[in-house]
Amino acid sequence: MKIEAPWYVWIFLQSNALELPFYAFGLRRHGPAQVALTATFANSITHPIVFFGIMSAGLPRLQAIGIAEAWAVLGETAIFFYLLKNKEGIGRIAIVSLWANLVSWEIAPRLTYWLFLSP
Repeated sequence: MKIEAPWYVWIFLQSNALELPFYAFGLRRHGPAQVALTATFANSITHPIVFFGIMSAGLPRLQAIGIAEAWAVLGETAIFFYLLKNKEGIGRIAIVSLWANLVSWEIAPRLTYWLFLSP
């Protein structure tokens, strides 16, 4: 299925919204606005690469998922670590990013299906 711009915007916003509570709770030393802006910025970098690059590269599905998730977690961890000036510690940021991305990966496709594609 070819994903057009309106669909991608929905998929991005949905994925970002699913991750925000994890970042807000896990990195709560910072204000919710700062965490939300940082998460949205991080997702705006990692998500298109996952979606249009890694998942469209023709790799076997399981391999693509593994690479995509690793990229998302490592990329978002690095962005948070840099922008939050290491106030949380890289280990904590990585764990929060892992949880946020795993939940987003599992729930977002189902949510899209239930809302738009199911009969």
